[in-house]
Amino acid sequence: AKDGKNLFFAGRSDKFALLEGKLDEISLYDRALPTEEVMKHARAAGLEPPPAKQSRALSPEESQKTLHLPPGLRVELVACEPEVQSPVAMAFDERGRLWVVEMIDYPNGPKPGEPGQSRIKLLRDLDGDGRFEEARVFADKLLFANGLIPYRDGVIVTAAPEILWLRDTDDDGVCDKREVLYKGFATGNPQLRVSHPILLPDGRIC
Repeated sequence: AKDGKNLFFAGRSDKFALLEGKLDEISLYDRALPTEEVMKHARAAGLEPPPAKQSRALSPEESQKTLHLPPGLRVELVACEPEVQSPVAMAFDERGRLWVVEMIDYPNGPKPGEPGQSRIKLLRDLDGDGRFEEARVFADKLLFANGLIPYRDGVIVTAAPEILWLRDTDDDGVCDKREVLYKGFATGNPQLRVSHPILLPDGRIC
């Protein structure tokens, strides 16, 4: 709280981070700290991070085998790296194309003076086999984009402090017009921002 009267702190006990046991000292920052800076503070306080767990990254096909599904259901691979990176939201349009939000700038965002790193990818399944093998950047340089919904000749995208209408007026698969529909949304925490617009049964978007 800004008045300093209501501050709540909690620790972890899962050996994930340096926030275990008794909290003897507390430091407040007005920004998110990168991992390297957190490690410097921890070592200065006489703490050492737990050893990193070494594990091999699974391929998309291997990851599918680890999923547990109810009888009668199956999982099919639609897209993966390098076609998409850091996806946080997706939606199909009426033409069967797949729109994906890539929130590449999470959690720390760009350096001061640099543009956002989030972007919108437009994927197409060229041969109808269910795998979207073509991917192109529809729009980039967005800040913490985290949700979208297809709308007319483009997509509505949540990217606080704004909600944008990114349009493709010549239908070449690349955004050529950006309109700010609404602005003024909170930007304090990248996890607690306006996000994920949905279409209601009456045709409204909320």
